Amino acid sequence: MKNTTVSSTETTTSNKQPVIERASIRREEYVNVVYVTMTGQADEERLFSYYADELHFSPEQFVGLTQAAAQKIRHDADVAYLRS
Repeated sequence: MKNTTVSSTETTTSNKQPVIERASIRREEYVNVVYVTMTGQADEERLFSYYADELHFSPEQFVGLTQAAAQKIRHDADVAYLRS
């Protein structure tokens, strides 16, 4: 999987929490890792990792969301995989 980055011009949600402005997914040793840049921050941070043979995400899914909402997407996908 190649590295993919997506960005947004959105700055905050209606409740004024920082949102993900840019997201990228990178293949690391055994896992894919989602990295994000939040509004008002210059540094990129690791959001979570996942096994590509179990789950699939695209950077577009996370842009404009809070970290909590993005973590919920991962959690819900993980639960759905484990139940399958």
